[in-house]
This record gives sequence, structure tokens and C-alpha cells, in this order.
Amino acid sequence: YRQALVVPKGLRDKAAGRAWAEREAAALGSGCVGAFESISEAVEACGDGDVVSVLPGTYVERLVLTKSVTVKVIGGVEGEHVGQVTVAFSGESVVVSSAEAARLQGIRFIHSDGDSDLRGRNGPRCLEVCAGHLTVDSCFLTSRVGSAVMAADGGSLMMRRCALKGCGRCGLICVLGSWACCEDCNLTNNALNGADIQTGGCVVLRGNRVAKNNQTGVLVADEGSFVHIEGNDISDNVRRGVTAQKSGRFVLLSNRIFRNRNIGVICIGPWEETCEPLRIENNNISGNASSGLWIQKGLASVIDNTISSNGESGLVAFGCVMRLSFERNIVFGNGRTGVSVHTARNVLMRDNSVGMRRVVVKEELLGAFAMGMQRRLGAHSPISLLDEAVCFQIIQMCAWEEAGPNCGPGIEVQFSRALISNNVIANSLEAGLAVSEGSEVELRDNRIEVGSAGGLQIRGPKTLCVSNNNQLYGNMVAGVEVSSGGSWVSTGRDHIARSEGWGVRIQDSASAVYMRGLVIDGSREGGLLVEESCSHVSMADCASIRNHTVAAKISGHVSSYNLRVAP
Repeated sequence: YRQALVVPKGLRDKAAGRAWAEREAAALGSGCVGAFESISEAVEACGDGDVVSVLPGTYVERLVLTKSVTVKVIGGVEGEHVGQVTVAFSGESVVVSSAEAARLQGIRFIHSDGDSDLRGRNGPRCLEVCAGHLTVDSCFLTSRVGSAVMAADGGSLMMRRCALKGCGRCGLICVLGSWACCEDCNLTNNALNGADIQTGGCVVLRGNRVAKNNQTGVLVADEGSFVHIEGNDISDNVRRGVTAQKSGRFVLLSNRIFRNRNIGVICIGPWEETCEPLRIENNNISGNASSGLWIQKGLASVIDNTISSNGESGLVAFGCVMRLSFERNIVFGNGRTGVSVHTARNVLMRDNSVGMRRVVVKEELLGAFAMGMQRRLGAHSPISLLDEAVCFQIIQMCAWEEAGPNCGPGIEVQFSRALISNNVIANSLEAGLAVSEGSEVELRDNRIEVGSAGGLQIRGPKTLCVSNNNQLYGNMVAGVEVSSGGSWVSTGRDHIARSEGWGVRIQDSASAVYMRGLVIDGSREGGLLVEESCSHVSMADCASIRNHTVAAKISGHVSSYNLRVAP
């Protein structure tokens, strides 16, 4: 490639500047395009593949890149001692690129003025890519009245180690079928959004800091937009961390989303059955002023996230007609409900921990457990050596620690249909699980413990909860409370133990309860309470044992009664 040299006029007028240019030109020989006073002149003189080397200084001009050239700083530490380009053209961008493969490196671009009344595609911006591909590396970009960077009309942009900050509007805008990738960049202190993706824009955000923007950190809108957000710190934005409105494809993976002054992440549909589910995985969503994650009319897969210490609920799912899958998440320490589901028709909650988190099982603990088990088995045991995998599995069953209570119910379900399976729900300052207002819920293999207002609450007309093989331990008030016309069917192997109040409490005439194979064990106030007005209660093969006062107190009508009682 050939090389063009750019020396600022103030320096070129001096002997030292002229001497430097002559030495560099002589060293390059036939590879030197020439020495110029403006970057635009140098770019015009170059061909595809050539390099424009710019000496530090201030250049007041506009760059129009139509050739595949590289423009970079020399004569200083790259990214620290940089040239400055200032535009004085109202409504114009500092850089507009339509080249097939241009590159900018180590330069500071400042867009100082423009027509602030212009909006959308015609709004003021510092850098614009309208066709071809542009790579921007280690640059600073700002616009005092507009946005730092706009990719539009099918242009392609790659940005690494850049700062898009202090803009009068957004840091990055990607619209109208364009593609942009930002890696290791700062999108901070902008008057609107850090990144704004709309009308078919496609963006990858990876490893960036998106912070202190006056509206949302990342805004995604329109079903034609495709976004992959991975490994970013998204924090301290005045409104939300991330907002997705009808995005076509949305992946939120391994981000830290914290201290935003409203909701951490909000996804607002509706999405069609043919759309891909929103993929929200392995994120840490914590310390946001409102809810951590809000999904409205969505189709979403929420997996392996930690959602904690948010000012209101951890997760809110509202109006979701299509599938919502919530699996292997850790939800604790939120200001209201851990998980709130409202008017959702197809919800799966599986393998989550609400109010608890798993303890990391270290190798020393595993070894000590195996040795202790060997001593308990004894020398004459047919099992002379426990398999390490078996030991690990046994520890994992009980390796949980308290992680801070959710200040409302652990899980709350209203006007919804849900399958809740294999979760740990603990330390809630209200009920562990509250089912109400016409919901239909199936509970399988859950552990619900230490709910301050009870373990399982079933309330309201047309509310049905079917449970099987659940463990409810150490809950206050009652292990299970059915009231206000709710219906509970315990189909087998539910175990209610060590309740501080009643094991099971059934209230009012409209409530209906069928219990089979239920065990109530060690409740402080009593095993089973059926109040006088109740008339729709039946029991089969149940047991009430080791309760501190009475095994059962039945004032209402029980249609069938098969209860084994032990002191």
C-alpha cells in the first residue's frame, strides 16, 4: 500500500514540521502519495488499500469516505495523543462513509453543531455509515446536538475500543436494514439512549459499558430488528437498562444489568407464534430501582439468571398468551415479589431457587462427606466405597444457603395458567407461593419453606391448584391455606412439616379441597383445621402426626374422612 502524510497547517508553517514531512516522504520513497494539510485532500489523493497517516492536531473539515482507505494517527501513543476533527456544517455529519472497506483508527471526532429540529434518519450525527463497511478502532465520537454514530440504509459498521459519549441524543443508532457491532466500547452520558436499534437494524453489543444515559441503556424496537447483547455492563441509566419492543430476534446473554433507576430489563410484545422466543440467559440483574425483569405479552425463555436486590419484583410476567419458560434462575432479596405472573396462559417455572441459592460444592467438602459416610456405613457394610458422583448428588440435594428474602411472596400467580416444578421457594416475607384470582396451577416436586405468611396460599373463586410430591417446611401461619372460594387438590405424597401455625387451614364455604396421601407432621398449632362454614372437603389415606397440640380440628362438613392420627 501507499501512504499519505497529513500535517496540520500550524505545524507545517514551521521549519520543524516541514523537516518532518520531508524526512517521512524521503523514507517512503515511491510509496508516498504526498504530504497534505487536510485529511480530505489526502483521502482524495489515495486509492483503495492506501493509508492516510495523520499527525496530531486540530483539523476543521468533513470527511467523505468513498474509497477503502485507512485513516490513522501517527506521532504519538495511539488512542491517547490523538488528532481532533471539528465540523462547522449545520446538519451535516463529521464523517460519512460509503466505502467498501474503510477504517478509522485513534482519532477524536467532535460534531459541534447541527439542526436540532431534524429527527430520525435526517437527525444530526457525528459519524454516518450509509453503505459499504467501516471499521472504527480506538476513536472518540460525540455530537453536542445529535448522536455519535448512525448506521442506516444497509451500511455495515464495526467498532472496537471506542467512546460514544456526551451526545445530545444517542450514542449509537442503527436503522433501516443496517448492521453494527460494538465491542469493548463506552456508550455513556448521552441525553437519550446509549444504543437505539429500530426499523430493521441488526446489532451485536459485546463487552461494552453502557451507563449514565438519560433514558434507556439499550432500546430495541420493531419486529424487523435483530439484537445480540452479550457480556456488557449496563448500569446507572436514568430510565431502563434494556427495553425491547417487538424485536424480531433478541438475545440477552451474560450481562450485568444493575443500578438503573427504573426497570432493569423490559420486553414488551406482542410477539407472534412464528417469532423466536426472547432468549434471556446467564445475566445478573440486580439493584435496579424498580423490577429486575418485566416481560409483557412476550414469548420468552429466561434461563440461568440471577435476579436480586431490585427495588420492586424480581420478575414480572404480564399478559403473556404464548409460552414463557423460566428455568434455573436464582431470585432473592427483591423489594416485593420474587416472581409475579399475571394474566399469562402458558407458563413453565422449573428448577429455580427463590429466596435461596446453591452453595458451590468444593472438593474438600466432597471428600469429607465421603469419608463421613464410610464411617457411618461401618466396616461390615456391603458398600465399601461410595462413588464420588453419588456423594456429589447427595450434597447437591441439600447444598443451599439463605440469600436474602423477597419482601413479598416468593412466587405470585394471578389470572394465569402455570406448571411450577422442582423449585426451591424459601424465606419469603409473605407467602412462599400465592395462587389467586382464577388461576390454574400444577405444582410438582417443589420445596416451599419459611414463608412468613404461609407456605402455599390458594385464594379466590375459580382458582385451582393441583399438587403432587411437594415439601412444605417451617412456614408461618399455615403450611397450606385455602380460602375465598379457592380449590386445592392434593393428589399424593405432599408433605407438610414443622409449620408454626396449622399444617392445613381451610376457610369459608366456597372453598373445595381434596387430599390424598397427604402427610402433616409436627405443626405447632395443629395438623388440620376445617372451619365451620366449609362443606367441600374430602380426605383419603392422609396422616396427621407429631403435631404439638391437636391432629385435626374439624368444624365444617367433611364428605369423606380417612385420616391416620399419631401423637
